[in-house]
Amino acid sequence: MCKCNLWIRSYEIIATGNNCGLMEFVSDSLSIHGIKEKLGPNSTLVDYFRRQFGKPSSARYKKAVENFTSSLAAYSLVCYIL
Repeated sequence: MCKCNLWIRSYEIIATGNNCGLMEFVSDSLSIHGIKEKLGPNSTLVDYFRRQFGKPSSARYKKAVENFTSSLAAYSLVCYIL
């Protein structure tokens, strides 16, 4: 058995019709497109993480990368299962 430390946040979704609905807004979130607009078209997630969380050797940077990878893994599994 794998004891992976994965993190996922559930969202509230309200169906308003057969093919439509409302999804909870997540504050302080950015899309890849938003990051590229903010940092430039050739920027990467690494550039964003360095700018937001400091040097890759810092504890803050390492924690941010750990949080990102654990949630990315969890959402990837959910999407694969669904």
